[in-house]
Amino acid sequence: MPTVPHPMERNMTYVYLILAILFEVAWAIGLKFVLSPAGKIQPGPAAFTLTTYLLSLALLIIVVQRMNISTAYAIWAGSGAAIIALIAIFYFHEPSSLLRIVSLGLVVAGVVGLNLSEQHASHKAAPVSPPIAPSSP
Repeated sequence: MPTVPHPMERNMTYVYLILAILFEVAWAIGLKFVLSPAGKIQPGPAAFTLTTYLLSLALLIIVVQRMNISTAYAIWAGSGAAIIALIAIFYFHEPSSLLRIVSLGLVVAGVVGLNLSEQHASHKAAPVSPPIAPSSP
């Protein structure tokens, strides 16, 4: 059973998670720029979107090895969705409503709650399942 991670290791896990979220936001916003107005794929934005997608997933892979996957994925997806929605409202001028703002607040509250539950669990030395090693023939 794994022990409680060293504070520096836990901090690095959150650094990787934040970077994974930022790259997630980058690739999702990049999707808006992949096609030209004529409907043709633009190589620069397409390469940017693909690169940031792969970086986001690579960092998330590292994070789920160090943190419960249910918490890590929910924080990654929820934070990314909330940030993307805010960018869509303020930069792309997508419509906003009271219901949309309240819903974004609920997403943020859920992310905060999951983060707190993860920290509480790590203080109790909750086990994080190690990756399953392939069996030898």
